[in-house]
This record gives sequence, C-alpha cells and structure tokens, in this order.
Amino acid sequence: MFLGCGMMSQGMPWLLNWGSMFQKKLKVSIFWGLLALNFSWMHADDVALEKIASRYQSVLKIFTTMHQKDADLQAFLPKFFTQFNLSFSEVIQKLNQDIHRLRAEIKILNREKKSAQKWSDLRKQLTSVYKFLKKHRLQYDVVIFHQAIKNRWNVLFQALAQEQDIVKFLGCVGIDQKGLDGLKQLMKLVEKDLYKINTYEHRLHTDWIDIKLTNYVLKIELIRVRNAVLFHPLSKKTTLKLSSNYPR
Repeated sequence: MFLGCGMMSQGMPWLLNWGSMFQKKLKVSIFWGLLALNFSWMHADDVALEKIASRYQSVLKIFTTMHQKDADLQAFLPKFFTQFNLSFSEVIQKLNQDIHRLRAEIKILNREKKSAQKWSDLRKQLTSVYKFLKKHRLQYDVVIFHQAIKNRWNVLFQALAQEQDIVKFLGCVGIDQKGLDGLKQLMKLVEKDLYKINTYEHRLHTDWIDIKLTNYVLKIELIRVRNAVLFHPLSKKTTLKLSSNYPR
C-alpha cells in the first residue's frame, strides 16, 4: 500500500500538468472559435465608405481634373483648405485615418467576394492627395497664413481704402487700447505679420506664382496699415519710434 501510494503521489504532478495543458488548449480553441465567429459576421460598412467618398468628392474632382490636364496644382491647395479648414497636421491625420479605413474595408469586401474597385480607386486618389500635401507643406502653411491675414485685417484694409481713421477700427483686430496706445499695439501686430510674410516671400519658389503673388499683395496692404499708423496725427505729435525694415 505504501508503495502504491508513493507511486500515486509521483504520478499526480504529471496528471495535474496534463490537465493544465488541456485547459490552456481548450481556452485557445474557444478564443479562435469566437474570433472566427466574429469575423464571419463582419461585413463592409457601406455607410462609412460613402461618407469618406462624399467628404472628398469635390476636391478629388479638382485634383483629378488638374492631373489629367497636367495643370498647375497650386490652385488646389486654397480650395482644399477652404473646404476642410484644418491645419496641416490635422488634415494629414484625417487623410491617413480614412486611407487606412478604406484599406480595411476593401479587405472585407474581397473576402466577401464583392467588387471593391470603386473603393480601391478612391484609396489610390486619396493616397495621391496625401503625398502631394506632404510634399508641399510649406505652401499649405502659407495658404493657411494668408487666410488668417485676410480674416484679421480685412476691416482695416477696407477702412484705408475708404480713407477712414484706423483708430476707429482698432477693436476689429482685438486691440482694447484707444488713441496712441492702441496705435502702438497695432504697429506690433503689423510688424509681426510683415516679418512672417517677408519670410515666406523668400522661401516660396517662383513656380508657385499665384501663392507668391497673394503673399506680395498682402504685404503691400500691411505696409499701408503700417504707414497709416506712422503718419497718423497722434503719432506725429509724439516721439513714437517705429523700427521697420519695410519701405514707406
């Protein structure tokens, strides 16, 4: 009996190990079974695909037409930004997400033996746009900056065109101070934007003539604002020193 108990005790660890291995294999089998069941019920999300197609429909039409005509693509960037109004990093992230979503949905369609040609073409088009934007980040950033300049200064540009006193419009550019103090703050804003415009002027290649021309036009408008501050009656009566590298 003692020997039998000894032999039994020696055999128990093996039996326990075998039972543990059996449980692990059973769990793995159940896991893969459930996973296969989930995938068997997975279908392509037609609504999500149509939303992606609708989101880029107008800009892709412009982009594709320009490519077919071998036209200058510089006009594409302003139209793209106008529609999405996103920073470079935001738009790149969004495009990347949609491209990956398309790739995943195409795999599901192929598994279901359904036609995925339409979505495959869309993914290729979005990939082309993605690469184009990545290559022209500077130009895209300039387009965003130009739009910000127009939004910020448009009221003052119009006021000067109508020969009105710019002091009356300081609040339109976010300046709370009145009189000379307000003009000093206005000068700081003008010089800051002029500096950035000047930087872009040197960095933009002449191939991007439309964007470069817009940059120059906005520079002239800002110089007019700067001169309006410089020659304002309130400025003339003081020792206001204005350090500027731009012509009057």
